Amino acid sequence: MEEKYYVEPVKLAYSNVPKAPYNPLKRPEIHYKKFVISIVGFLLLLAVSAIAGMKLFENSERQVLCTVVMCMIASGIYMMVIAKRAVIWIVHFYQNKASDEVRLQCVFEPSCSEYMILAVEKYGVIKGVIKGINRLRRCHGPNCGVDYP
Repeated sequence: MEEKYYVEPVKLAYSNVPKAPYNPLKRPEIHYKKFVISIVGFLLLLAVSAIAGMKLFENSERQVLCTVVMCMIASGIYMMVIAKRAVIWIVHFYQNKASDEVRLQCVFEPSCSEYMILAVEKYGVIKGVIKGINRLRRCHGPNCGVDYP
């Protein structure tokens, strides 16, 4: 009579099946429609302010100068309002279109593009972009690690 032994299955520690490489990159959606609407809004603002400037200063000697100044003030206000969204859109465009080889060269956590978005949201456009550019300048070895704005 043969003796039968029960052997428990052994869990495999290593598998021969090739795994997909770990890719931590996030590819955000690009909202082209919002970008086009912002540009059209900007152009409409310039047209309306030019027409209003021509009507308001039609009897003035410096009609063109006053109209140009009025357009510059209106466009400056508009740019201050949408500047944060514009910078974040540009970073999202880079994150979506840049190759993996370029994006995986970052030695910091969060990546430099994510850092730029966080800095712009936390500090505003001017200071956030300056902090993001400084981070890009030091993104090489031996610098590395976790660095939040």
